[in-house]
Amino acid sequence: MSMKKDFYEILGVPRSASKNEIKAAYKKIALKYHPDRLHGKSDSEKQAAESKFKEASEAYSVLSNEQKRQSYDNFGDHNAAGHNPFEGFGGFGQGADFPDLNDILNSFFGGGGGESGPSSFQGEDLGYSLTLSLEDAASGIEKEINIRKNDSCDSCHGSGGKAGSKPTRCGTCGGRGRVAIQQGFMAIQQTCPNCQGQGSTISDPCNKCRGKGCYPQSCRIKVRIPAGVDNGDRMRVSGKGDAGQRGALPGDLYISINVAKHDLFERDGVHLHCNVPISFYQACVGGEMEIPTLDGAVKLKIPSETQSGSLLRLRQKGIKSVKSNQIGDIICHIVVETPVKLTKEQIGFIEQFNASITKNQTQQPKAKSFFNRIKTMLKN
Repeated sequence: MSMKKDFYEILGVPRSASKNEIKAAYKKIALKYHPDRLHGKSDSEKQAAESKFKEASEAYSVLSNEQKRQSYDNFGDHNAAGHNPFEGFGGFGQGADFPDLNDILNSFFGGGGGESGPSSFQGEDLGYSLTLSLEDAASGIEKEINIRKNDSCDSCHGSGGKAGSKPTRCGTCGGRGRVAIQQGFMAIQQTCPNCQGQGSTISDPCNKCRGKGCYPQSCRIKVRIPAGVDNGDRMRVSGKGDAGQRGALPGDLYISINVAKHDLFERDGVHLHCNVPISFYQACVGGEMEIPTLDGAVKLKIPSETQSGSLLRLRQKGIKSVKSNQIGDIICHIVVETPVKLTKEQIGFIEQFNASITKNQTQQPKAKSFFNRIKTMLKN
Protein backbone atom coordinates (compact mmCIF):
# COMPACT_ATOMS: atom_id res chain seq x y z
CA MET A 1 0.00 0.00 0.00
CA SER A 2 1.30 3.48 -0.88
CA MET A 3 2.64 5.30 2.16
CA LYS A 4 1.10 8.53 0.92
CA LYS A 5 -2.49 7.35 1.02
CA ASP A 6 -4.71 8.76 3.72
CA PHE A 7 -6.66 6.23 5.82
CA TYR A 8 -9.62 8.59 6.16
CA GLU A 9 -9.68 9.16 2.41
CA ILE A 10 -9.55 5.40 1.75
CA LEU A 11 -12.67 4.84 3.88
CA GLY A 12 -14.33 7.99 2.54
CA VAL A 13 -14.92 9.58 5.97
CA PRO A 14 -13.89 12.93 7.48
CA ARG A 15 -11.18 13.06 10.15
CA SER A 16 -13.92 13.85 12.69
CA ALA A 17 -15.81 10.63 11.88
CA SER A 18 -17.23 8.66 14.80
CA LYS A 19 -16.50 4.97 15.43
CA ASN A 20 -19.90 4.04 14.03
CA GLU A 21 -19.29 6.07 10.88
CA ILE A 22 -15.92 4.36 10.39
CA LYS A 23 -17.52 0.94 10.91
CA ALA A 24 -20.29 1.72 8.44
CA ALA A 25 -17.81 2.94 5.82
CA TYR A 26 -15.66 -0.18 6.15
CA LYS A 27 -18.67 -2.46 6.01
CA LYS A 28 -19.79 -0.83 2.76
CA ILE A 29 -16.36 -1.34 1.19
CA ALA A 30 -16.08 -4.92 2.48
CA LEU A 31 -19.46 -5.84 1.03
CA LYS A 32 -18.45 -4.38 -2.34
CA TYR A 33 -14.86 -5.56 -2.77
CA HIS A 34 -14.48 -8.75 -0.71
CA PRO A 35 -13.36 -11.73 -2.87
CA ASP A 36 -16.57 -13.57 -1.97
CA ARG A 37 -18.41 -10.92 -3.99
CA LEU A 38 -16.25 -11.15 -7.12
CA HIS A 39 -17.70 -14.24 -8.79
CA GLY A 40 -17.89 -13.74 -12.55
CA LYS A 41 -15.42 -10.84 -12.58
CA SER A 42 -12.32 -10.77 -14.76
CA ASP A 43 -8.86 -11.33 -13.25
CA SER A 44 -8.00 -7.62 -13.58
CA GLU A 45 -11.26 -6.62 -11.89
CA LYS A 46 -10.60 -9.09 -9.07
CA GLN A 47 -7.08 -7.77 -8.53
CA ALA A 48 -8.30 -4.17 -8.39
CA ALA A 49 -11.10 -5.05 -5.97
CA GLU A 50 -8.80 -7.11 -3.74
CA SER A 51 -6.36 -4.21 -3.58
CA LYS A 52 -9.14 -1.86 -2.46
CA PHE A 53 -10.26 -4.39 0.14
CA LYS A 54 -6.74 -4.71 1.55
CA GLU A 55 -6.36 -0.92 1.74
CA ALA A 56 -9.69 -0.52 3.50
CA SER A 57 -8.89 -3.31 5.97
CA GLU A 58 -5.56 -1.72 6.88
CA ALA A 59 -7.22 1.68 7.30
CA TYR A 60 -9.94 0.19 9.48
CA SER A 61 -7.48 -1.73 11.66
CA VAL A 62 -5.92 1.62 12.62
CA LEU A 63 -8.90 3.97 12.78
CA SER A 64 -11.09 1.53 14.71
CA ASN A 65 -8.51 1.37 17.52
CA GLU A 66 -8.55 4.50 19.66
CA GLN A 67 -4.86 4.35 20.62
CA LYS A 68 -3.63 3.63 17.09
CA ARG A 69 -5.92 6.27 15.62
CA GLN A 70 -4.55 8.87 18.01
CA SER A 71 -1.00 7.93 17.05
CA TYR A 72 -1.90 8.11 13.38
CA ASP A 73 -3.62 11.52 13.79
CA ASN A 74 -0.70 12.97 15.74
CA PHE A 75 2.25 11.56 13.84
CA GLY A 76 0.83 10.32 10.54
CA ASP A 77 2.20 6.86 11.28
CA HIS A 78 0.91 4.64 8.46
CA ASN A 79 2.34 1.62 10.23
CA ALA A 80 0.31 2.27 13.38
CA ALA A 81 -1.55 -1.00 12.88
CA GLY A 82 1.47 -2.93 14.00
CA HIS A 83 -0.03 -6.23 12.83
CA ASN A 84 -1.86 -7.94 10.02
CA PRO A 85 -5.10 -6.00 9.41
CA PHE A 86 -6.91 -9.36 9.20
CA GLU A 87 -5.64 -10.51 12.59
CA GLY A 88 -8.36 -11.84 14.87
CA PHE A 89 -10.55 -13.42 12.20
CA GLY A 90 -10.85 -17.18 12.46
CA GLY A 91 -11.85 -19.77 9.91
CA PHE A 92 -9.11 -19.42 7.31
CA GLY A 93 -5.93 -21.31 6.78
CA GLN A 94 -2.31 -20.41 7.27
CA GLY A 95 -1.16 -17.83 4.72
CA ALA A 96 -4.65 -16.83 3.61
CA ASP A 97 -4.90 -13.29 2.21
CA PHE A 98 -8.49 -12.63 3.17
CA PRO A 99 -10.82 -13.39 6.09
CA ASP A 100 -14.24 -14.74 5.35
CA LEU A 101 -16.84 -12.04 4.75
CA ASN A 102 -19.18 -13.48 7.38
CA ASP A 103 -16.33 -13.38 9.93
CA ILE A 104 -15.87 -9.67 9.21
CA LEU A 105 -19.54 -8.93 9.62
CA ASN A 106 -19.88 -11.10 12.71
CA SER A 107 -16.83 -9.56 14.38
CA PHE A 108 -17.47 -5.91 13.57
CA PHE A 109 -21.17 -5.54 13.00
CA GLY A 110 -23.03 -8.22 14.90
CA GLY A 111 -23.32 -10.69 12.07
CA GLY A 112 -23.83 -10.85 8.36
CA GLY A 113 -25.15 -14.38 8.19
CA GLY A 114 -26.39 -16.08 11.33
CA GLU A 115 -30.01 -17.05 11.74
CA SER A 116 -31.30 -14.44 9.35
CA GLY A 117 -29.18 -15.79 6.47
CA PRO A 118 -26.10 -14.42 4.66
CA SER A 119 -26.05 -11.03 3.00
CA SER A 120 -26.27 -12.66 -0.44
CA PHE A 121 -29.80 -13.79 0.50
CA GLN A 122 -30.82 -10.40 1.84
CA GLY A 123 -33.62 -8.61 0.00
CA GLU A 124 -32.84 -5.79 -2.42
CA ASP A 125 -33.51 -2.15 -1.61
CA LEU A 126 -36.29 -0.65 -3.72
CA GLY A 127 -37.19 2.84 -4.89
CA TYR A 128 -40.58 4.47 -5.28
CA SER A 129 -41.50 7.93 -6.58
CA LEU A 130 -44.39 9.58 -4.72
CA THR A 131 -46.11 12.76 -5.93
CA LEU A 132 -47.87 14.91 -3.33
CA SER A 133 -49.96 18.06 -3.45
CA LEU A 134 -48.43 21.12 -1.82
CA GLU A 135 -51.08 20.92 0.90
CA ASP A 136 -50.22 17.29 1.75
CA ALA A 137 -46.48 18.01 1.67
CA ALA A 138 -46.96 20.92 4.07
CA SER A 139 -49.21 19.17 6.58
CA GLY A 140 -47.87 15.61 6.34
CA ILE A 141 -50.03 12.64 5.44
CA GLU A 142 -50.29 8.88 5.68
CA LYS A 143 -50.29 7.31 2.24
CA GLU A 144 -50.96 3.76 1.12
CA ILE A 145 -48.85 2.91 -1.90
CA ASN A 146 -49.08 -0.08 -4.20
CA ILE A 147 -45.76 -1.63 -5.18
CA ARG A 148 -44.76 -4.89 -6.82
CA LYS A 149 -41.95 -6.58 -4.96
CA ASN A 150 -40.70 -9.91 -3.65
CA ASP A 151 -42.75 -10.67 -0.56
CA SER A 152 -42.77 -13.61 1.85
CA CYS A 153 -44.41 -16.72 0.45
CA ASP A 154 -47.78 -17.31 2.13
CA SER A 155 -47.55 -21.04 1.43
CA CYS A 156 -44.27 -21.86 3.20
CA HIS A 157 -44.19 -18.70 5.33
CA GLY A 158 -40.76 -17.81 4.00
CA SER A 159 -38.99 -21.08 4.81
CA GLY A 160 -38.71 -22.22 1.19
CA GLY A 161 -39.75 -25.79 1.99
CA LYS A 162 -43.05 -27.61 1.77
CA ALA A 163 -45.18 -27.87 4.90
CA GLY A 164 -43.70 -30.43 7.31
CA SER A 165 -40.29 -30.47 5.61
CA LYS A 166 -37.07 -29.20 7.13
CA PRO A 167 -33.88 -27.81 5.58
CA THR A 168 -31.07 -30.31 5.13
CA ARG A 169 -27.59 -29.56 6.38
CA CYS A 170 -25.33 -28.80 3.41
CA GLY A 171 -22.98 -31.72 2.76
CA THR A 172 -20.45 -29.57 0.93
CA CYS A 173 -19.65 -27.14 3.71
CA GLY A 174 -21.00 -29.10 6.69
CA GLY A 175 -23.41 -26.32 7.54
CA ARG A 176 -20.75 -23.59 7.85
CA GLY A 177 -21.81 -21.78 4.70
CA ARG A 178 -18.24 -21.49 3.44
CA VAL A 179 -15.52 -23.75 2.14
CA ALA A 180 -11.73 -23.58 1.97
CA ILE A 181 -10.22 -23.72 -1.49
CA GLN A 182 -6.52 -24.61 -1.70
CA GLN A 183 -4.56 -22.49 -4.18
CA GLY A 184 -0.96 -23.63 -4.01
CA PHE A 185 0.21 -22.96 -0.46
CA MET A 186 -2.77 -20.66 0.22
CA ALA A 187 -6.18 -21.68 1.58
CA ILE A 188 -8.88 -19.21 0.57
CA GLN A 189 -12.26 -19.15 2.30
CA GLN A 190 -15.20 -18.72 -0.10
CA THR A 191 -18.96 -18.91 0.06
CA CYS A 192 -20.18 -22.46 -0.38
CA PRO A 193 -21.25 -22.92 -4.03
CA ASN A 194 -23.81 -25.58 -3.09
CA CYS A 195 -25.86 -23.73 -0.46
CA GLN A 196 -24.71 -20.19 -1.40
CA GLY A 197 -23.63 -19.56 2.18
CA GLN A 198 -26.92 -20.61 3.78
CA GLY A 199 -25.46 -23.68 5.47
CA SER A 200 -28.46 -25.78 4.48
CA THR A 201 -30.37 -26.84 1.39
CA ILE A 202 -34.05 -27.35 0.68
CA SER A 203 -34.64 -31.01 -0.19
CA ASP A 204 -38.39 -30.59 -0.73
CA PRO A 205 -38.93 -27.02 -2.03
CA CYS A 206 -42.21 -25.16 -1.89
CA ASN A 207 -44.07 -25.33 -5.21
CA LYS A 208 -45.25 -21.74 -5.00
CA CYS A 209 -41.92 -19.97 -4.44
CA ARG A 210 -39.64 -22.79 -5.69
CA GLY A 211 -37.64 -22.86 -2.48
CA LYS A 212 -36.84 -19.16 -2.28
CA GLY A 213 -39.31 -18.32 0.48
CA CYS A 214 -40.58 -15.30 -1.46
CA TYR A 215 -41.95 -14.38 -4.88
CA PRO A 216 -43.09 -11.23 -6.76
CA GLN A 217 -46.37 -9.89 -5.43
CA SER A 218 -48.42 -6.70 -5.52
CA CYS A 219 -48.20 -5.22 -2.02
CA ARG A 220 -49.90 -2.28 -0.34
CA ILE A 221 -47.71 -0.42 2.13
CA LYS A 222 -48.71 2.39 4.47
CA VAL A 223 -46.12 5.13 4.82
CA ARG A 224 -46.22 8.23 6.99
CA ILE A 225 -44.99 11.34 5.18
CA PRO A 226 -43.75 13.97 7.67
CA ALA A 227 -44.91 17.58 7.42
CA GLY A 228 -42.66 19.89 5.40
CA VAL A 229 -41.18 17.50 2.83
CA ASP A 230 -40.04 19.07 -0.41
CA ASN A 231 -39.08 18.14 -3.96
CA GLY A 232 -36.07 15.83 -4.00
CA ASP A 233 -36.44 14.68 -0.38
CA ARG A 234 -35.82 10.96 0.10
CA MET A 235 -37.11 8.90 3.00
CA ARG A 236 -36.27 5.35 4.01
CA VAL A 237 -38.90 2.84 5.12
CA SER A 238 -36.94 0.14 6.91
CA GLY A 239 -37.64 -3.48 5.97
CA LYS A 240 -40.20 -2.68 3.24
CA GLY A 241 -38.01 -3.55 0.26
CA ASP A 242 -37.74 -7.00 -1.30
CA ALA A 243 -38.10 -9.87 1.17
CA GLY A 244 -34.93 -11.87 1.79
CA GLN A 245 -34.75 -15.44 0.56
CA ARG A 246 -35.50 -18.19 3.09
CA GLY A 247 -35.95 -15.82 6.03
CA ALA A 248 -32.97 -13.53 5.36
CA LEU A 249 -33.29 -9.83 6.17
CA PRO A 250 -35.49 -7.75 3.85
CA GLY A 251 -34.24 -4.70 2.00
CA ASP A 252 -35.43 -1.15 2.58
CA LEU A 253 -37.82 1.00 0.57
CA TYR A 254 -36.60 4.45 -0.46
CA ILE A 255 -39.33 6.94 -1.33
CA SER A 256 -38.45 9.96 -3.50
CA ILE A 257 -40.76 12.92 -2.95
CA ASN A 258 -42.17 15.03 -5.78
CA VAL A 259 -44.43 18.00 -4.96
CA ALA A 260 -46.92 18.91 -7.67
CA LYS A 261 -47.10 22.46 -9.04
CA HIS A 262 -49.65 24.62 -7.20
CA ASP A 263 -52.18 26.92 -8.86
CA LEU A 264 -51.48 29.85 -6.53
CA PHE A 265 -48.25 29.37 -4.62
CA GLU A 266 -44.65 28.87 -5.65
CA ARG A 267 -42.51 27.25 -2.97
CA ASP A 268 -39.06 28.39 -1.95
CA GLY A 269 -37.92 26.20 0.95
CA VAL A 270 -40.23 27.03 3.84
CA HIS A 271 -41.56 30.20 2.19
CA LEU A 272 -44.44 30.53 -0.27
CA HIS A 273 -44.68 33.20 -2.95
CA CYS A 274 -47.82 34.39 -4.70
CA ASN A 275 -48.89 37.25 -6.98
CA VAL A 276 -51.65 39.44 -5.53
CA PRO A 277 -53.47 41.78 -7.97
CA ILE A 278 -54.92 44.97 -6.48
CA SER A 279 -56.92 47.76 -8.08
CA PHE A 280 -55.57 51.21 -8.85
CA TYR A 281 -57.89 52.53 -6.15
CA GLN A 282 -56.54 50.09 -3.54
CA ALA A 283 -52.99 51.00 -4.49
CA CYS A 284 -53.76 54.67 -3.89
CA VAL A 285 -55.80 54.62 -0.69
CA GLY A 286 -54.94 51.20 0.79
CA GLY A 287 -57.31 48.76 2.45
CA GLU A 288 -57.66 45.08 3.39
CA MET A 289 -58.23 41.98 1.34
CA GLU A 290 -58.55 38.25 2.02
CA ILE A 291 -55.61 36.07 1.04
CA PRO A 292 -55.87 32.25 0.99
CA THR A 293 -53.25 30.21 2.85
CA LEU A 294 -52.75 26.45 3.12
CA ASP A 295 -54.93 26.40 6.26
CA GLY A 296 -57.58 29.07 5.62
CA ALA A 297 -57.96 32.69 4.52
CA VAL A 298 -56.33 35.61 6.38
CA LYS A 299 -56.52 39.41 6.07
CA LEU A 300 -53.73 41.22 4.24
CA LYS A 301 -53.37 44.94 4.93
CA ILE A 302 -52.61 47.04 1.85
CA PRO A 303 -50.84 50.29 2.81
CA SER A 304 -51.80 53.45 0.96
CA GLU A 305 -49.57 54.48 -1.96
CA THR A 306 -48.52 50.84 -2.56
CA GLN A 307 -46.47 50.42 -5.73
CA SER A 308 -46.62 47.52 -8.17
CA GLY A 309 -43.83 45.06 -7.31
CA SER A 310 -44.04 45.71 -3.57
CA LEU A 311 -43.60 42.69 -1.30
CA LEU A 312 -45.99 42.21 1.62
CA ARG A 313 -45.32 39.41 4.09
CA LEU A 314 -47.71 37.17 6.04
CA ARG A 315 -45.60 35.94 8.95
CA GLN A 316 -45.52 32.19 9.73
CA LYS A 317 -48.19 31.31 7.17
CA GLY A 318 -45.80 29.28 5.04
CA ILE A 319 -44.47 25.77 5.63
CA LYS A 320 -42.93 24.26 8.75
CA SER A 321 -39.44 22.90 8.16
CA VAL A 322 -39.16 19.11 8.21
CA LYS A 323 -35.80 19.47 10.00
CA SER A 324 -36.57 22.18 12.58
CA ASN A 325 -39.36 24.22 14.17
CA GLN A 326 -38.92 27.06 11.67
CA ILE A 327 -42.15 28.16 9.98
CA GLY A 328 -41.89 30.11 6.76
CA ASP A 329 -43.88 33.11 5.48
CA ILE A 330 -46.20 33.84 2.59
CA ILE A 331 -44.64 36.59 0.50
CA CYS A 332 -47.20 38.50 -1.55
CA HIS A 333 -45.94 40.13 -4.76
CA ILE A 334 -48.23 43.10 -5.38
CA VAL A 335 -49.39 43.69 -8.96
CA VAL A 336 -51.38 46.88 -9.60
CA GLU A 337 -53.92 45.97 -12.23
CA THR A 338 -54.70 48.45 -15.02
CA PRO A 339 -58.46 48.63 -15.75
CA VAL A 340 -59.56 47.37 -19.20
CA LYS A 341 -62.56 48.05 -21.47
CA LEU A 342 -63.03 51.58 -20.16
CA THR A 343 -66.10 53.64 -21.17
CA LYS A 344 -65.83 57.18 -22.57
CA GLU A 345 -67.12 58.52 -19.28
CA GLN A 346 -64.44 56.62 -17.32
CA ILE A 347 -61.73 57.83 -19.68
CA GLY A 348 -62.94 61.37 -19.13
CA PHE A 349 -62.62 60.96 -15.36
CA ILE A 350 -59.12 59.56 -15.76
CA GLU A 351 -58.08 62.48 -17.98
CA GLN A 352 -59.27 64.94 -15.34
CA PHE A 353 -57.45 62.98 -12.62
CA ASN A 354 -54.26 62.77 -14.69
CA ALA A 355 -54.34 66.53 -15.34
CA SER A 356 -54.58 67.22 -11.62
CA ILE A 357 -51.68 64.85 -10.88
CA THR A 358 -49.46 66.23 -13.64
CA LYS A 359 -49.67 69.73 -12.18
CA ASN A 360 -48.14 68.44 -8.94
CA GLN A 361 -45.00 66.50 -9.87
CA THR A 362 -44.27 65.60 -6.25
CA GLN A 363 -47.11 63.06 -6.49
CA GLN A 364 -45.17 61.05 -9.10
CA PRO A 365 -41.58 61.01 -7.76
CA LYS A 366 -40.44 57.99 -9.77
CA ALA A 367 -41.66 59.45 -13.05
CA LYS A 368 -40.01 62.79 -12.24
CA SER A 369 -36.69 61.08 -11.42
CA PHE A 370 -36.86 58.99 -14.59
CA PHE A 371 -37.42 61.95 -16.93
CA ASN A 372 -34.75 64.02 -15.19
CA ARG A 373 -32.21 61.25 -15.89
CA ILE A 374 -33.26 61.24 -19.57
CA LYS A 375 -32.74 65.01 -19.82
CA THR A 376 -29.27 64.63 -18.28
CA MET A 377 -28.33 61.90 -20.78
CA LEU A 378 -29.51 63.94 -23.76
CA LYS A 379 -27.47 66.95 -22.63
CA ASN A 380 -24.33 64.82 -22.49
